[in-house]
Amino acid sequence: MNKILMLIFVTFFAGYAFATNVKFTNADGSAHTDICIAAATSKVALDKKAKEHGFSKSELSKFNCNGLPLKKFVKKYNSKALAALNKPLKVFSFDNNVGNVEADICIAAARSNESFEMIKTELAKPRSYYKSITCNNMPLDKFARKYGNKKFRI
Repeated sequence: MNKILMLIFVTFFAGYAFATNVKFTNADGSAHTDICIAAATSKVALDKKAKEHGFSKSELSKFNCNGLPLKKFVKKYNSKALAALNKPLKVFSFDNNVGNVEADICIAAARSNESFEMIKTELAKPRSYYKSITCNNMPLDKFARKYGNKKFRI
């Protein structure tokens, strides 16, 4: 009986220890990605990183992490959810710091097909225009699939 109780005890604490050893990787090295990782870690970590990088609460509400709004990213990739993955999670976030429409297109394509369709409707450009766009030296479709939108099509 004692062996069974000990096995249950060890199993419980081994599972707990594993769940707290989740590892995020800042895949693009940006401050935005630091925020994503901190948010998935804890509210305290998020507040600390937001202050460190000078982001306001309204700016945080506009963040996207791995193609998801910050709140959905946290819900999907919190420590408990990641424990089942048993591998590091590469995290990335996008910010149009160059201020051009092509960067907006890249971000929209990586975010979702719906976001991409909205920007296509606004711009009303031919398909060849989108095929000519490169994002971080990658064709638009390859970039979108690599950074979150696995079902992307131009």
